[in-house]
Amino acid sequence: MPRHIKTVGIVVKHNVPEAKKLARKAGAFLEKKGKRVLFDSEQSKDEIVSKADLMLVLGGDGTFLTVARRMVNQS
Repeated sequence: MPRHIKTVGIVVKHNVPEAKKLARKAGAFLEKKGKRVLFDSEQSKDEIVSKADLMLVLGGDGTFLTVARRMVNQS
């Protein structure tokens, strides 16, 4: 049975203004689609990873790898 995506976590490289702007747009879009959106500016990455069905990472390789490591540790 497919798992439905209800909660999306968004993690951003905070010193990149374009990433923050895109995160807000993506979050608004997802909320309009009825999804719960968790931002790393409001919760820790570990909390988001434990609650999210899908992760959206906007940043460089380091940001992506940081989230990937946390996801592996949650398993």
